[in-house]
Amino acid sequence: MKTSNLSEDITNAVNALLNMGNGQYKGNDNSGTPKSEYLTKIVLMSEDELKDECKSKIWLSAYADNNPRSNYHWQCDCCYD
Repeated sequence: MKTSNLSEDITNAVNALLNMGNGQYKGNDNSGTPKSEYLTKIVLMSEDELKDECKSKIWLSAYADNNPRSNYHWQCDCCYD
């Protein structure tokens, strides 16, 4: 029973991120992987892991400034959301 509730909580959190992203988190990333996999990864992170992920994606998004289609931009937004 607990697994079902956990699974439902994860699904609800991912759906909340999908709604926050105004469509940018739907579909696949540049390598063809569903963006929802990254959303699930974010939802499952601890506070410290999320903090480290945010630092990484902010830096990578800035580094990829010359590529507006980089995955790092929407991933950085997802961390913020």
